[in-house]
Amino acid sequence: MNRLVPFCVISTALSAVAAPLVVGKGRDYQKMADEASWKAPEAGEDFRRCLARDTGGYQVEAVASTMDVLSDTTIRVLDGGTEVSTWQGHQGSVFFIRDNILYHTDYCTISSGCTVIAFDLKAKKKLWKTELKGLGPISHSKYRNLVRMDQVNGEVLAVYGQESAGRYVEFVELKTGKTVGNKVFKDEK
Repeated sequence: MNRLVPFCVISTALSAVAAPLVVGKGRDYQKMADEASWKAPEAGEDFRRCLARDTGGYQVEAVASTMDVLSDTTIRVLDGGTEVSTWQGHQGSVFFIRDNILYHTDYCTISSGCTVIAFDLKAKKKLWKTELKGLGPISHSKYRNLVRMDQVNGEVLAVYGQESAGRYVEFVELKTGKTVGNKVFKDEK
């Protein structure tokens, strides 16, 4: 039985790092990544409801096969009731919409890695797809992977990954999908 899972609409853009953010060419995003503080992916009771950082005025529906976070979930973006994008995710999928561009993650909660995809909702076409550097290849038999994605400014987005093997933040250009900063957080003892 499919169940409609509502997403909350958060209409404010969120900052991704503690350091002041300055929009402009020449910004050293690797330095920004090196100085970034950790931001954990959302969890707890509101885990399924607060995955859309900002919907840019679009409506979002998620139809899950079960209430299990690992289950397949069809996520649909609608403009005035007309579907403009759909993808298969899960109840931990994260995304936001900025200037009619949908940015969403593609990752499995029980394996390593994450991909970010940019999709033009007006033209209905994929702009780019980027596999993150993250932690790099991980050998494992049991695994847990959670992701958070935040808007930083008009140039980049930040993806925070919390995997069984470690944590990272990666800054990705909004226009190209190019990684411009990556940091692996050392385990705190």
